[in-house]
Amino acid sequence: MPMKALVAEPIHNAAIQALKGLGLSVEVSLGLSRDALCSALGSGAIDVLIIRTKVQADRELLNCWKGTQRLLCRAGIGVDNIDLDAATALGIAVINTAEASTQSVAELAIGLMIAAARNVASQDRAIRIGAWKRQEGMELSGKTLGIIGLGRIGSRVAMLGKALGMHVVAHDPYIRDDRFAEFGAEKSTLEDTLGRADVVSLHTPLTPETERMMNKARLGIMKQGSILINTARGPMVDDEALCDALDSGHLAGAALDVFPEEPYKGRLLSNESVIMTPHIGGSTSESLERIGMRLVEQIAEFLRAGHTSALNAPLVPTGAEDLVVLARALGRLCAQLDGPLHRITVQASAHGRVLTHAAVQGALSVHQEGINLVNALAQAQQRGISVLTGQTEPADKQQPGELQVMVNETLAAGSVQGGMRITRIGEHTRLDFAPQGSILLLWYDDVPGVIGAVGTHLGKADINIKRMVVSDVADGNALMALAVGDALDAEVMEGLRERLKEFGLSRLAQVRL
Repeated sequence: MPMKALVAEPIHNAAIQALKGLGLSVEVSLGLSRDALCSALGSGAIDVLIIRTKVQADRELLNCWKGTQRLLCRAGIGVDNIDLDAATALGIAVINTAEASTQSVAELAIGLMIAAARNVASQDRAIRIGAWKRQEGMELSGKTLGIIGLGRIGSRVAMLGKALGMHVVAHDPYIRDDRFAEFGAEKSTLEDTLGRADVVSLHTPLTPETERMMNKARLGIMKQGSILINTARGPMVDDEALCDALDSGHLAGAALDVFPEEPYKGRLLSNESVIMTPHIGGSTSESLERIGMRLVEQIAEFLRAGHTSALNAPLVPTGAEDLVVLARALGRLCAQLDGPLHRITVQASAHGRVLTHAAVQGALSVHQEGINLVNALAQAQQRGISVLTGQTEPADKQQPGELQVMVNETLAAGSVQGGMRITRIGEHTRLDFAPQGSILLLWYDDVPGVIGAVGTHLGKADINIKRMVVSDVADGNALMALAVGDALDAEVMEGLRERLKEFGLSRLAQVRL
């Protein structure tokens, strides 16, 4: 019996025909209710499910899916509507088409800029009700375009903006300086970019750090009379705060293709200064065909070779599972302690290839969504990051089983012997803490009183300390690592920094592992 694919949301017809050419039985059932979809998946007859953004592939739905070899295909870039952890736990491979819609989204962003700058939507509405009144607009040539996130789409928008004669400033803390120059963008901080730009365009992934990043405070930093464009992810913008900024006249306009929830029903619907489109970034015939055909290529690869191109299907050797988790955590740790990524080096006595993938995955996942064991090295290469793997011998002076990861000049090491733990950061050894949760790191002079001062300050702030370890002293300097229940807010961090000045605090950082 041939394998069967269920197309639950629209894809290009050429892709449907190509799927049939792979020998798949293809059922196109658009607009199924959740119950009907769950029933279809529960029949055990569906091997491949193709969705876009409407179907919420959460744990409940995925639990309905019966079968042994199952592939969930997201026709597009984002996987916000897919529970990757649940899919992995259930053995469901997940693929997407990360680059197929880049040009279409970038062109939409530029089109929305032009439409907002020239008040196209409001003047269209006016003329339809007989109000023949010209509204003064703004030329984009000579203006400053601020781009938040200089990845695939952001860099394309930068180049298109330059072609319009705009000066481009951009913020992306994880892109090397020479990459900014390559795209014709001036590197800047987030606040400086917001404050200088006549038009701000968002192109970052949705992460806990970027969710609601455009809040009241950051909208207030934006230049008087400027314009906000969002073709990235809706939850990055506080729609209530945006509505207030438009009503007050602080912002001249906004153009949005994505919203906190879709379909959108909030206050912005009644605001004449907003242009809204229904998440059409990738909805061009060219993009939809590229997306569909890229899916077919990946499905063919999956049928031929298994999970090799899946987002959530690491090829982990038996017995190396804990080392992979540790490598990923060490990569995340180092990336949060060192600036734009230039070089990632992994030293391991065994399983070097998969551990290198895991360390790179950890480092890149700090600032980019969708990174996995399979695509980590390709993404690093695309960003111009050098990746090196070294083989260590048992005769080394390293601790038995120690794994080392270095990002740029920041080194961290750990071991899985006797339990997974991080044992070293930089020159500071004899650490011992689990690579998980929120970790507070303090570098300070080796003098009495520091532990008490830290404990007292965090106690007053109702911060629970789960574990505290202090390293060996290196050149008179010690490193304290604290596992805390919750991440510290800026006020608590600043207070702690002030409190520890007398103890020679040289650095304070918190990381999430």
